[in-house]
Amino acid sequence: WDVADGTGSWSHELDLLDLLDGPHTIRMRASSSDSTSEAAMVNFTIGDVTTPEPFDLREWVYTWEGIIVVMLLAGVIAVVVNVAIIRRRKRREAQA
Repeated sequence: WDVADGTGSWSHELDLLDLLDGPHTIRMRASSSDSTSEAAMVNFTIGDVTTPEPFDLREWVYTWEGIIVVMLLAGVIAVVVNVAIIRRRKRREAQA
């Protein structure tokens, strides 16, 4: 805790150059001779805060990764459908 002087209002200078890039939290509390308040917090981030571009499925499908995943899914679906058809035929043959 650092001490800030004042009665009605107060301030404290914080040298942000000493802080690394990333998220930070400042906690503050007030105290007098007879009590101390609960801590209040302020969260902030230093540095280049870029938001990632939104995921676009239509563009992703045309990448190598997307093409491979689509082909694998199509193969899995084809196998599942073929297994279901074979099982159905075997059941019909067993009933006949």
